[in-house]
Amino acid sequence: MTVDPLGIITDVNEQTVRLTGYNRKQLEGSRFVDYFTDAERATAGVKKTFDDGRVTEYELILRLKSGRKSPVSFNAAVFRDTTGRVAGILASARDITQQTTVDQALRDHQTYTRGLIESNIDALMTTDTLGIITDANKQMCAVTGCTHQELIGTAFKDYFSDPKWAEDGIRKVLAEDRVTNYELTIRNRHGGEMIVSYNATTFRGADGKLRGVFAAARDITDQKRLEE
Repeated sequence: MTVDPLGIITDVNEQTVRLTGYNRKQLEGSRFVDYFTDAERATAGVKKTFDDGRVTEYELILRLKSGRKSPVSFNAAVFRDTTGRVAGILASARDITQQTTVDQALRDHQTYTRGLIESNIDALMTTDTLGIITDANKQMCAVTGCTHQELIGTAFKDYFSDPKWAEDGIRKVLAEDRVTNYELTIRNRHGGEMIVSYNATTFRGADGKLRGVFAAARDITDQKRLEE
């Protein structure tokens, strides 16, 4: 569609007619912003186009004649008349309903997965192939006495009483793809120690390349005391 500097629709194509449910006569001469759930955001999008000369991937919610709401990606650029003066904007609104639904499902899945990780009683963490911690759950923070931010980017081996043995554990996982019941002693920053059973496996990216190690450390301190 085209929109003049006052925000009035001056022309539309058949796709706009099909998408909105309004006919050409109803659309032409009406205000562009009236077809969106957030008129203020729609106005800002038009203004941004006139100010910057173009706008891309600007998300808006289109209100259809049927009453249904459809998320669209608004892309627009100014056009000029024969004298070189800006005459309006040429805009396209691409329906992204399916993409938005997929994105929301992905966010929901990520939230669910993160919830499982955080509620786990084991200290969970991921490291890269160099043994640097890239993620950790709340239990890992609790047993080390460090915040999530403090853990990220530090060496896995530094949180154990025997750093070399811990580093060997990472190497073993990378060499064999997994390790089970590998005994380590976590050293808390406040001086406390906890004996853990370290179980880990490698993980790969979508391209199949090795990305690092996913590890779980389960507290077996009481079990070891009973064995003694």
